[in-house]
This record gives sequence, C-alpha cells and structure tokens, in this order.
Amino acid sequence: MRALVTRPIEDADRTSEALAAAGHEALVAPLFRIAPLPHAMPVEADALVATSANAIRQADLANVPRDRPVYAVGRATAGESRRAGFHDVRSAEGDAADLAALLAASPHRRLAYLAGRP
Repeated sequence: MRALVTRPIEDADRTSEALAAAGHEALVAPLFRIAPLPHAMPVEADALVATSANAIRQADLANVPRDRPVYAVGRATAGESRRAGFHDVRSAEGDAADLAALLAASPHRRLAYLAGRP
C-alpha cells in the first residue's frame, strides 16, 4: 500500500520509516514547516502545557526552571519534555479531552500553553 505523509519534514522521516517497516511505501510531501516564533515565556506560570513535541522543541525554555511541571498530551510530547530536562512531566496518554481532564484535576492554575500557529 502507498501512504502519503504530509507531516513536517522533522517528523516525516520517522513516520515513513515506520510505514516501510510495516511493508508500505511512503510518499513524503510536507504541507508545512516547523519554525520558532518570537515569544517571551511568562515567568509567573505555575506549569507548562504542551500538545506537541514540536512545541517543546521550538519554545525558548532556557529560563524556565526544570522542576516546573509539564502537562503533555501524550507519550511523544512527554518524552520530548523529559529530553528537554523537565523532571515533573505528567502525560495524559491520550487526546485533548484526556489532557483537559488531567488539567482539571491539577492544583496548578497559572498555565503557559506552548502553541504555534499555522
């Protein structure tokens, strides 16, 4: 089977390799690219929220204490958070609804959501 992979080039290789390992042919055609946006991290945030590993990769986190909790939507984002040096990483292991439930049960109220724009 042929599969069209439209993920950004940074993620497309991993996806196409997984498809090839499963016996499929991957055609890589990224529809967008990942690039950092100018931003300032709010120092008053109690915790970070990320729904994408790319958000962790692209954010300027140099001045964010590594003991600051990170709420991640799933395993890939949680793993990238740990690779970035964060120690308190809480993964929803699912989707946005699972992350919302995790955040609702959290004691943290001042959250910095790491997001991009299309």
